[in-house]
Amino acid sequence: GVNTVTASATGLTGSPVAFTATGTVGAATTLVANSVTTAVGDGGAVCVFVSQSAHLVVDVISMYGPTGNSGGLRDTDIVRVMDTREPTGPTSGAKVAARSTQRVEIAGRLGLASDLSAVTISVAVDQPESAGFITVFPCGGAVPLASNVNFSAGQTRAGAVTVQLGEGGALCIYTHSTVHLVVDVDAVFGLART
Repeated sequence: GVNTVTASATGLTGSPVAFTATGTVGAATTLVANSVTTAVGDGGAVCVFVSQSAHLVVDVISMYGPTGNSGGLRDTDIVRVMDTREPTGPTSGAKVAARSTQRVEIAGRLGLASDLSAVTISVAVDQPESAGFITVFPCGGAVPLASNVNFSAGQTRAGAVTVQLGEGGALCIYTHSTVHLVVDVDAVFGLART
């Protein structure tokens, strides 16, 4: 089976739905590393949910300043903004075509503020038809050379990405291979672009 690990601030309403790391459980041990950005919740704690028994190593790599700073990182309930597996989703349940770019509207949608400048997302690929990668970037710009999630055929993988929002408050995702995409907003930056 697949073991899913999710991190979120304590005290938030709603249940964590974002993939922050996934790995296949089998006869051989699978080591999967990933990064996540999450707000610190009640009592200065972060909750970690694991779908199956696993050893965890959690390292704090960096941090943001006090809450309330204009434009700083703000916690939010996790908001699913795209799931191509759903029949009512942007692709009517079809996979995203290889070598295509998907626009994901963020600002002012699904209860998210309209003045967002950037977001931290969990982006997962599911059922890829071949090995490949995805790249997340601000809409309106060129596709960067760096990838955000790399995967093999049939492998479900997720990655955490902090990205500035582009034209119309949207982010874009370039897919090298035919895949399903799942995108959750985990945290937001609130200073409107100038």
